[in-house]
Amino acid sequence: MDSSVLVLLGITFFAAFVNGALGYGFSSLTVPVALLFHSSRILNPALVLIVPLGAYAIRRLDAETFRRVCMSFDVWVVGFGLSRVLLELKLANGAFAYGPMLLAGLLDAWLLYLFFSKNVQIRQHRPAVG
Repeated sequence: MDSSVLVLLGITFFAAFVNGALGYGFSSLTVPVALLFHSSRILNPALVLIVPLGAYAIRRLDAETFRRVCMSFDVWVVGFGLSRVLLELKLANGAFAYGPMLLAGLLDAWLLYLFFSKNVQIRQHRPAVG
């Protein structure tokens, strides 16, 4: 057996044990982890496009700007995850479950607006070098 298959089997059994102990379904953890180790025809083209695009962006953007944009993406992912948990646990119904995601998105948009407006003001008042 290939070493990646052994690693995948180990992760699968560990995920089954953890999910079984928590009472969740088997595939909720296994599928994303398996995709990391066992790439498919769908995953490879995405990596071929995203990795060079990210490398291009990080070279062209200011490091702080890139960090803020990545943090903004994290806010949306966490907000979506929280909304899905609210739906799964039946703590909120329908569109109301996506309220936390909407609030996080609005707060994120406001913070990004403040960040970018402050950066524009700093660039406009920066003295010319040379």
